[in-house]
Amino acid sequence: MEIRIRLATPADLPDILTVTDQAQVVFHEMGIDQWDRPDYPDADIVNDIAAGQSWVAIANIPERHLDTAEQIVGTMACYLGGEGLYVDPDLHWQYPESDSTAVHRFAVLTEATGQGVARAMLDTAQKLAGHVRIDTHPGNKKMQGVLVHLGFRHVGDVYYPIPGEQRRLCYER
Repeated sequence: MEIRIRLATPADLPDILTVTDQAQVVFHEMGIDQWDRPDYPDADIVNDIAAGQSWVAIANIPERHLDTAEQIVGTMACYLGGEGLYVDPDLHWQYPESDSTAVHRFAVLTEATGQGVARAMLDTAQKLAGHVRIDTHPGNKKMQGVLVHLGFRHVGDVYYPIPGEQRRLCYER
């Protein structure tokens, strides 16, 4: 499967929400409360697109029998120059914030998992600033496995001021 990564446009919003809605279903099936808030991540994605921080992965999924039709198979937000919650003395970042892209709202369409989409997206994020910082829910073992497989190292935990499970495991590459 050939994967292209590009900045998202407002026209991409419905397809991005399809990917994130599917991710929310998977989170619930795993018994975790990640993204379990009203209007999240929808409102943030709209803001990310407007700010030029939302990225999409485009590919053809042969299993869907769409001939040559490409579709959005992944999404992420990339923040250059810092993430306020990542400034914590208990986090052991190896690289300076100025050399890192903070990735949020990362999701891959279920039908596209295991086909290199996560790698392509995170490689693109790394090219933006040299290094990547990302966090995930402690119950999201699948994402933790992906990150370790792709060479990320755990640098500590951060706590978000949100309802439910607030702890997130932070990784860097």
